[in-house]
Amino acid sequence: MIVKKILQASDIPARRVTLNGHMVTEALIDKSKRTWWVLDSDFGVVIEYDVKTLSKKPELVEKYYKAAGYSAAIAKWASDVYAPYGNYVITDYHQCQTEEQYYRLKWQIPVFLLLPYPLIILTLKYFSSRRRLSSSDGNNV
Repeated sequence: MIVKKILQASDIPARRVTLNGHMVTEALIDKSKRTWWVLDSDFGVVIEYDVKTLSKKPELVEKYYKAAGYSAAIAKWASDVYAPYGNYVITDYHQCQTEEQYYRLKWQIPVFLLLPYPLIILTLKYFSSRRRLSSSDGNNV
């Protein structure tokens, strides 16, 4: 999500693609030729092809992952991920409905968990002040 936003902020069209559960970003490198490249931010790999081409020729994927220093097993896993089944582009609407909501949610949960803390402190202060008032009046509560 961050890579896509950085590219778009630099006026480079970009889109997120799900590859059997693994997320990559495609960037439009050459607008006149409609040339898209894949950027895998999880592994730090840039592939000079689009996902459509890679799904037809997954052996290309292995070459790029091996060149980035990954083992043959990781490169094979990556080429399997780029297989033609289970891959789809995440539209801005879909991303807005899922990924960005989860991103906000990861901050809302801790805040929600911290909300009772001020209430507990205020309650303790209230009862301790009542106790002090009642003891100063000579009454025991």
